[in-house]
Amino acid sequence: MEIPSIPDGNQPPPPGPEPDRYSPRVTIPGWKLHVGHLTLSEGRDHGDVMDLAADGSAEMLRNALPEGRIAEDSMLAEIRKSLRGMGHDPDTLPTVAELLVREFHSAGAVPRGTLAWDFLVLLIAKSQAPWSVLDPEELTPPLVFRMGEPGESLQHAGGTLDCAGLPVLADTNGVVATPWTHRKPDELENCRSPLFICYLPEELFRKVQPRSHMGNALWLTWIYKFIFERTCSCQESAT
Repeated sequence: MEIPSIPDGNQPPPPGPEPDRYSPRVTIPGWKLHVGHLTLSEGRDHGDVMDLAADGSAEMLRNALPEGRIAEDSMLAEIRKSLRGMGHDPDTLPTVAELLVREFHSAGAVPRGTLAWDFLVLLIAKSQAPWSVLDPEELTPPLVFRMGEPGESLQHAGGTLDCAGLPVLADTNGVVATPWTHRKPDELENCRSPLFICYLPEELFRKVQPRSHMGNALWLTWIYKFIFERTCSCQESAT
């Protein structure tokens, strides 16, 4: 009888997901990011589930914006106050959460798009915090959350944002997302493993609890499952 050999402890681990490949390094004090890399769950009725989730998101946004005004006790208002204290004017540069709320109020409904977009709407509606959704196949890691440099800009659904002096998420090719921009709802159609990123002032991170919102959204829809999830603080390196 052949005795199986004991693996050498110095051997490399077996191939598998790279949980740190898309984990951003945060270099801006006062900010904290939460990252969830997801993949589609097979055999789910995605359409019906997201119809229900979108209806629920619309109701959440109605409550967040009564009569067209941001409630003073809402998380949107707290994030506005915190960002103003960090030197960002939310009146001239509203977060992606506010942009979505404004779109909803103007259109009277949540803008629908691909599964990744609909899931983003659900996360923003539940948390009232800024999130981005990205296709990892379009990125060139490593990712870093840093200050934008002169001459950097980002094309997005609202036009072009001058990123100089603003906190931005960038890969090796340049800026890919910000807390103030979002892509068009019909983009990311072929993305099966989206990357969702929440940006928050560190003082509000525990109160918002983006990890809980993402977990609840996954449980509610069963559309995605985790590849990895990570919270990134300032100076945390992707190692």
